[in-house]
Amino acid sequence: SASPFPPRPRGDSFDASLTPVTPSILSPPSSHPPTVHLHGPSIYSCASCLTHLAPSSAVVSRSFHGRTGRAYLLDPPCPNVDLGDPAPRNLMTGMHTVRDCFCRGCGEEVGWTYVKAWERGQRYKEGRFIFEKAKVYMEAGE
Repeated sequence: SASPFPPRPRGDSFDASLTPVTPSILSPPSSHPPTVHLHGPSIYSCASCLTHLAPSSAVVSRSFHGRTGRAYLLDPPCPNVDLGDPAPRNLMTGMHTVRDCFCRGCGEEVGWTYVKAWERGQRYKEGRFIFEKAKVYMEAGE
């Protein structure tokens, strides 16, 4: 029977620019360092796969806003987070350079980290992380 799709190009007519490129952040988990099991009284975990992201003691503020609503500002380190490329973003508090944060366990975007704040009063955020409340789960630790 005839295929409903157009024939695939062959030979020199193949256009490599049309080939989908998978970002390295989405490569199979085996290409990432292993995840780290965190210890403490309570842990923020990925809501999708429960990979530990940060201890609750890293929270600086719970009164931030993200793309999906409430968010938390955390101090580093966040060992089970992979970072996207730096990109300029106009946020509610002004222009920032940020890197999106992805859970190392499942690749779910959980927030971002501030690389640079362009306004002097916002520079306290540099190097810190934002986790979207809707993307993380607080679980009791050990």
